[in-house]
Amino acid sequence: ILVIPILIDEAYQLSSKSPVYFNTLLAWAEQHLDKSWIQSLRESEAASAGTGMDLLKAILKNAGDAFGIVGSVLGTATYLIASALLIPVYFCFFAWNFNPMLNHLKGWLPAKNQHTILRIAGRMDTAVGSFLRGRILITLGMMFLFSLAYRVVGVPYSLLLGCLTGMLCFVPYFAFVGGAAAVLATWVDALSGNASATWVDILVWPISAYCVVQLLEGWFITPWVQSKSMKMHALTVL
Repeated sequence: ILVIPILIDEAYQLSSKSPVYFNTLLAWAEQHLDKSWIQSLRESEAASAGTGMDLLKAILKNAGDAFGIVGSVLGTATYLIASALLIPVYFCFFAWNFNPMLNHLKGWLPAKNQHTILRIAGRMDTAVGSFLRGRILITLGMMFLFSLAYRVVGVPYSLLLGCLTGMLCFVPYFAFVGGAAAVLATWVDALSGNASATWVDILVWPISAYCVVQLLEGWFITPWVQSKSMKMHALTVL
């Protein structure tokens, strides 16, 4: 609860600085990429009010595949919203009716094998539940460690990016997306006015922070938590 105001503040700062970051990326792209469509974006952005929505409209207006982008965005947004709404509903439904459903399913099992089937299913349920509870604990710990590590090395929006990277740890080997986002945010922030930042600050420190936390997770946190939750030896988890 204490970190929610900080998260909101960082999200607000990121949204308010998004036009500055956009202009910075445009300026960099003009020096290193093809200038034809970049110049068109620059003219549309200059004619707009400079808000994040105006910038988004300018991008979509000048992109050749604007309709494809809109369709993809709408499809992804619809999927995410539907998932965010339906998953809790389904969870509550199954949790509320779990025992009645089990009692109903028992009647469909062969009588002579019912005890064996229920015993195996119970062990499977315990193992999967223990694994998921362990992953949730690991995710919470990784959110804290990534936020702390990013704050120490000076990554902007450290709490926001740390929580994002930590949440991605729920799916093994997917946290690298958050690590790449931390490097990108540090680079764009440096281009936007942090003249004292060097490539060591932009690349070495964020990547080092990410790697250190990942090593802690892979060699210590996950074996310890999963061994406790699943009642297995830590070497087996490794």
